[in-house]
Amino acid sequence: MIVMAGNLKHKCCCDNQDTVQAMSTTPLVELIIAIQNALVMLGYEPGRTDGVLGPATSQAIRQFQTDNKLDIDGQASYALFNLLYLAKKHCEQ
Repeated sequence: MIVMAGNLKHKCCCDNQDTVQAMSTTPLVELIIAIQNALVMLGYEPGRTDGVLGPATSQAIRQFQTDNKLDIDGQASYALFNLLYLAKKHCEQ
């Protein structure tokens, strides 16, 4: 299902998966895990939720950015996390 939240277009996924815990307390690893979890909940496929910005995660980020007419860089950032969080919260309503 595609849902519009403001100017963000995203897919809502009905699957409520448990959050995978980070094995590292590195802030970047935690950020990437949070991004991977949000991507999964929005119906994207970032691969394993492992805190690694690998090819599958970068591709899922690029797809989210493309779908929402954002600048496409495939990188993890706090700005990206905020957009994913807003989209995820909209799906939960």
